[in-house]
Amino acid sequence: MDTKYKVIVLVTAMAGFLSLTKFAVGMASGSMAVMSSGLDSLLDTFISGMNFFAIKKASMPPDKTHQYGHGKIENFSALVESFIITSAGVVILYNAIYRFVKNIPVRYTMLDLPIMIFSLIFSFFVTYVLKRASKKTGSMALSADAAHYASDVYTNSGAILAIILTYLTGY
Repeated sequence: MDTKYKVIVLVTAMAGFLSLTKFAVGMASGSMAVMSSGLDSLLDTFISGMNFFAIKKASMPPDKTHQYGHGKIENFSALVESFIITSAGVVILYNAIYRFVKNIPVRYTMLDLPIMIFSLIFSFFVTYVLKRASKKTGSMALSADAAHYASDVYTNSGAILAIILTYLTGY
């Protein structure tokens, strides 16, 4: 199995497990930070799966309809990924504002902080693996996935900060 395939299969499986775990914890606590992160991880799973198919298609040899090969499908996949991430951000922002305006309380559990810390470590690891693989293979899809997971480092850090501040202030 090619390096690109191994990496994208590993990342997709890990993101799937993480998204299910975060959703379970977020639903139990009602934490918008954890649920948003769970949604983000679910999108990571979908996007990584989409990139798997893009990488597979891009590796196909030229044919009658694609005389120069199928390599551009990876670039298209990266473009679609940016639209999906932007849309998810809009949905998360809307829900956060709605919950703030309606004064919906958050019931943190003892699992919120540990799952987000695990998610932060996961994001560092996956970003490193994807960046290394994208440099080695020249894959635009892996490079876009690496950039996306790198942004998860910031969002996970923000969620951790929000949870800690809620614990400290009660608000």
